[in-house]
Amino acid sequence: HAGDEPAVLAAEEGLPPGLTVTVTSFSYKRGYPQDPRGHGGGYVFDCRGISNPGRLLEFSDQCGLDRGVIGFLEGREEAQRFFRNVRSLVDAQVEEYLRRGFTSLSIAFGCTGGQHRSVYFAERLAAHVRHEFPQINVRLHHREENGWPRDVAAQEPVAQADRDLAREQRARSADSGPD
Repeated sequence: HAGDEPAVLAAEEGLPPGLTVTVTSFSYKRGYPQDPRGHGGGYVFDCRGISNPGRLLEFSDQCGLDRGVIGFLEGREEAQRFFRNVRSLVDAQVEEYLRRGFTSLSIAFGCTGGQHRSVYFAERLAAHVRHEFPQINVRLHHREENGWPRDVAAQEPVAQADRDLAREQRARSADSGPD
């Protein structure tokens, strides 16, 4: 595809034209996520330096979409500092990719199990990028989602409803693309 126009390549791959930012959460236990577009451009952020809510019994069967985990991480200055730094790097990179006409940027967040910290930061960054750069396409993927506990619905119906709502919002965002 050398020399092909970005819009032509995007159409061939089933993506809308323009920049697509793919945000992924993952577990280091299962290795780094693959770059489906093969460009290798982007960042991998290690969340293991942030306090792990998964080590606390009250959060062990939750994930980064659940209110308890979100509250735990939002109450940690280390998590807020980490996100400010990530946001600064990503914003600068998105602006540069837009200026240069690039079509793909991958951003991944890894933690021990791919359930709490990485999910929280992936969700938060995807929302930030959608808000700050409405002209670009944002895809969000939680690689380990199929391994998250499934008995949460019986224990905490509100948490399951939060997860379902987040999934619906991601699906709508992925379908709608930029306005």
